[in-house]
Amino acid sequence: MIVAQIGEKYQMQLRPELTETVSKFAKGGAIAERYLRTLTVIALKQPILKSTVIKLRGSGAYEHVKYLLDNDLITAVKKGRSAELNTTDKYADMFGLPKNKEELKRMMISQLGVGEDTI
Repeated sequence: MIVAQIGEKYQMQLRPELTETVSKFAKGGAIAERYLRTLTVIALKQPILKSTVIKLRGSGAYEHVKYLLDNDLITAVKKGRSAELNTTDKYADMFGLPKNKEELKRMMISQLGVGEDTI
């Protein structure tokens, strides 16, 4: 385990070289991977229309969005025939990320190790 500073907070994390070994024994986390993938898309592209999320993630994303709304990780505001999705402060707190959306995106991009142009 390592202690990583994320913003002004600290978080316990598994050393990257142990991830594959530990994943064989520790299945699942607080949130299922399918929800996390959809949540990541929303966080990186917010504000994003629900219809766009469905196009990117497939029809299973309807369930994912419902789960994320039910758990207060995202908000939805009606926009025409769709809804605009954004992450909540609960999401930022849960993952040790800034509450400011632009800072949150920058931090996620740097942690994912990808360029903004690929997102």
